[in-house]
Amino acid sequence: MEIITNDTPRLLEEWALWSRINTGSKVGYPSSCPFVFKKGDSHLAITDDEAQEIDAAVARLVMRDKEMGKVLKLYYFSNSNASLVARKMEIGRKRVNVLVQCGTAWVDAKLEKTTV
Repeated sequence: MEIITNDTPRLLEEWALWSRINTGSKVGYPSSCPFVFKKGDSHLAITDDEAQEIDAAVARLVMRDKEMGKVLKLYYFSNSNASLVARKMEIGRKRVNVLVQCGTAWVDAKLEKTTV
């Protein structure tokens, strides 16, 4: 399966939405059937397979760099609220932004590797 990684932040947002609904297991949707969510005027869609690849990449990041992985997860699960993440993690907002950028780039690289 090929994931286009030129929009990793959007994929991470969709993964967070998918994760809220899917608590660790498929709920009977075939992998070709996307989850579609309405967010404002735009539709977000991600397949189970795509979400599971992103989930695996984020899990590897958490194992490799616990703080970066936790910040990345909190950031996308809190709808990109860096201030909330900074308070929860008890770190500065600038550090949150740097960790999110680095974590997003790390996930992007992992996704790129799996599609080559």
